[in-house]
Amino acid sequence: MKSKVMDLIRWFPNIVCALGAKSTIHTGWIVLACAIAFLGLHAAPLWATEHSGTITSNTTWYATDNPHVIVGNVTVQAGVTLTLEDGVNVQFNHGLSISVYGTLNAPGSTGILFTRYEADDEWRALYFYSGSSGTLQHSTIEYAQYYAGGYGIYGEEATLAIEHSTLENNNYGIYVDGTMPTIERPCPP
Repeated sequence: MKSKVMDLIRWFPNIVCALGAKSTIHTGWIVLACAIAFLGLHAAPLWATEHSGTITSNTTWYATDNPHVIVGNVTVQAGVTLTLEDGVNVQFNHGLSISVYGTLNAPGSTGILFTRYEADDEWRALYFYSGSSGTLQHSTIEYAQYYAGGYGIYGEEATLAIEHSTLENNNYGIYVDGTMPTIERPCPP
């Protein structure tokens, strides 16, 4: 998405010419600056990192690449680890999910967010299937509401550790079929 701004900069000479013979290079720079400001203020996905498909090798998603937008279902293959850096913001388009057959590690200390992309989007869940594992620390999982299957976390014979995390505004918080996850919450004040 950052390439859109680079395309705008590459087309800068054409923009100046389009302003007409009376325009100056100064006017062109003003137009370019306004266009970039407009794109930055009104197009949040311009800087988004988009994800879809199967993750086939160990991968890390970094907070500096926020937001991470799920534009197609994501699958973490068996034997593969997806690690989310502390501060990562994962946003789901309508009806989409992350299915884990390997490992999903979200070792946050200040917060990792799993949420909808837009206010009217409903996403499905973080699915952990038989033999998979995951650790969610200081994570917020919200607005998984897709039809009847809006689970924040769905675990099917998976090894899960959920620590100091919040599940809110989901159809269901956690659905477990088989092994119960280890759930640790902070002590009350």
